Amino acid sequence: MDILALVKSAFALFAIVDPVGVIPIFLLATQGYTLTQSRAAARIAALTVLGVLTLCETHRVAHVRMDHHVVEREQRVVARQGLGVEHVETGPGDAPLRERRQHRCEDHQLRHQQAGPSLRLRQQVRQTQGRQGQPSAGIVDSQSVKSSECSDERGYDAGKKINGRKRHLLVDTLGLVLLVMVLPANIQDRDGARQLLEKHFGRRTRRRVKHLWADAGYAGTLIAWALQMWRCTVEIVKRTDAHTFKVLPRRWVVERTFGWLNRYRRLSRDYERQAQTGETMVYLAMIRLMVARLATDS
Repeated sequence: MDILALVKSAFALFAIVDPVGVIPIFLLATQGYTLTQSRAAARIAALTVLGVLTLCETHRVAHVRMDHHVVEREQRVVARQGLGVEHVETGPGDAPLRERRQHRCEDHQLRHQQAGPSLRLRQQVRQTQGRQGQPSAGIVDSQSVKSSECSDERGYDAGKKINGRKRHLLVDTLGLVLLVMVLPANIQDRDGARQLLEKHFGRRTRRRVKHLWADAGYAGTLIAWALQMWRCTVEIVKRTDAHTFKVLPRRWVVERTFGWLNRYRRLSRDYERQAQTGETMVYLAMIRLMVARLATDS
């Protein structure tokens, strides 16, 4: 039990029960009060302290709630404008910078809380477009981005010649993110897709993805593995001409999603120390995008 709540309960009990103890005896002996006056004075003092403790507890709860909203606002600003938390403007009643950083780290560790709002918003966006809430088909792709020197895990992508991390995305046919995983860039696409699909199919959903589109980097053992393990077919969409720009069927959807994410400065490269924080930033960007789309449709 909290110390403040324990002290508050003690004073509440002292105020309710007829107080015969140290305070009445002290008032009776030193100030010339009668026993009734001493009891009344002791009860008033107990009620006064109880009221002060109640105000302190209410202020603390309101302060924590306000700080939680401040953290949410900071996360949206950080993802959109690429600022550090110390550069976000705050009000006079906001929590100190050190406490905001602590709450922000805790929110990043509980990043699945961001996946929850993203799931509900995605279902609403799909329903406004005349689709079912849960998709049955999707597109998988990856994006290699440079990372800063503070990254705990990173690798070198020889194909893209990028030293950093790789974002593995699974999106539906509307381009909305179903799942994102941030891994070192030296992990091949098909190996990253295995981890991505294992995490996606490990969820308990009423409707699972049954068909996937992917590029040539996912060809090979992944197709037979997905069909055997999860009964999900993988279709490889190949390029017909390597030196001519052409919009490829279905693959342009996930490329458009990467274009949406690139509008957020914090996602222009990987600035995060932990890969889970980068995943949270992707979910925050998609939440902001889906909220704006629902507001426009309404």
